[in-house]
Amino acid sequence: MAARIQHSYRRNGMYYIRLKWPSRVFQVLPELGHEFNNSLKTHDQDRARLLIYRCAYQFRQLINFIDTCLDLDKIEDIKPDFIIETLKSTIFSKKETKQDMSDTPDFDFDLENKIYIEVDPSTGTQRIHSDLEDSDANQLEILQFMGKAGMGFSAGDGLAESNGPTVEDIAKRFIQEKIASGNWTHPKTRSQGTTRLKFVVELLGAKTVFAKLGRKDIISVREKLRAMIDPQRERRSKRDGTLSADTARSYFQLCTALVKFAYDEDIIQINFAADLSLNVSRGATDSYRPFEPEDLRKLLNGSVYRSIELPRQRTLVDSYFWAPLLAMYTGGRINELCQLHIRDIKCEQSQQADDVIWYFNITDDELDQSTKNETSKRKVPIHKQLIEIGFLDYVEMRRQAATSDTETLFPAMKYCKTNGWGRETGRWFNGETASPGYLDSLGLANRKNKTFHSFRHTAARTLRNKGVEESDIAAAIGHEHKTTTRRYGAGYTLDRLQQIVNALDYNLDLSHISFEEFE
Repeated sequence: MAARIQHSYRRNGMYYIRLKWPSRVFQVLPELGHEFNNSLKTHDQDRARLLIYRCAYQFRQLINFIDTCLDLDKIEDIKPDFIIETLKSTIFSKKETKQDMSDTPDFDFDLENKIYIEVDPSTGTQRIHSDLEDSDANQLEILQFMGKAGMGFSAGDGLAESNGPTVEDIAKRFIQEKIASGNWTHPKTRSQGTTRLKFVVELLGAKTVFAKLGRKDIISVREKLRAMIDPQRERRSKRDGTLSADTARSYFQLCTALVKFAYDEDIIQINFAADLSLNVSRGATDSYRPFEPEDLRKLLNGSVYRSIELPRQRTLVDSYFWAPLLAMYTGGRINELCQLHIRDIKCEQSQQADDVIWYFNITDDELDQSTKNETSKRKVPIHKQLIEIGFLDYVEMRRQAATSDTETLFPAMKYCKTNGWGRETGRWFNGETASPGYLDSLGLANRKNKTFHSFRHTAARTLRNKGVEESDIAAAIGHEHKTTTRRYGAGYTLDRLQQIVNALDYNLDLSHISFEEFE
């Protein structure tokens, strides 16, 4: 990897350094000027590069000092002359001028192993790279370089300063960033993420200065999580100190994300968690599975759809009948379907036929509605099978019975701040720790791997087997396609989406499905 020298310019062969002060600094300390410029007093490129790296690091430290003073409202503690002199002395100290240039660390940037550092002085962010393929050797190479470059570090100390933000401090900032960026806006996502992050913080040491952590600490967390994995652990099991492989993996992903966040925020100079992952052989009991054709037949011939009287504690509500059917023919998530309002069932004129297209408008327009992400907001044409079994008749019945079309499509449900409108239906369908669900009554193979979310996998697999393109599947069921981040629903006409949705053909007999019988 070729070395690059940034933040410099040359005059008559002499190298000069140029570092731009962030606007927030210049606004309160105009005496500093917009930039710090100074001669490096060398014509040698490698020597200039080393001096720039050293000065850029000191530049970042001074920005941190200034920010701290501003946060504490102690601007009088900032002496512009001292700031400038500190930078100049960093470039070429008196002690160093008496040394022979041969004492300067010799870095041969033409060797096979190369160090490459990029510094953004406006933020102080450093990017430090080594081209060694082995991650541990890569880390050691960088640490050794930092020590030789006089940046105040030595190999093995994690690039630590004596003080600084703790692990729990960084975790709080991480949560704020997740919420502000829209990634943790859903109450359930935020609650789950916060709870899991708290556990990760405990594993790392809440009061530990983050910059004192190193790769060995992340590896230690990984091994602790691995030791907690119980391959036979079932979903909805009681808490017993064990984790499923998927849950352990999500904890570790959160841990490495926290380290990357600290790196991006310039708390640490190396992302020492890069390329680390928790790999666990996925057992037969450790992943969601789609429903098989026989599962769907059993599901549609169970007590709900055959009006079989069963001893039960729950009072059946409309969503128990409709939610599984809607999920089967939309691939929708349980909360997307249960949170529908009456007015979210809409129609538009077809562009290709003299007819209208009815569709679900999945959105988060109302305060009690939410979507997982931007790609989840979409229009999903109502499958022809749903229309044939009377879904639009049900919608009209609800429209006439309701006092407003802002009422939920399915009545008698309870709203949960964490899980939205889908919690009650999900518990009825999937079951709870001490209470079997509808699926448990069907005698399905590999039952523990199947939940309401399996409908989503089933729909995607069915479309895939029909030869539907991945981007088309993403547009219909609200996935974000792996190769891009653009919204796939955008740009698709309802006619095209209808073609995609109607490709969901399970070859099932629905002639006995009747909401009137369910009532």
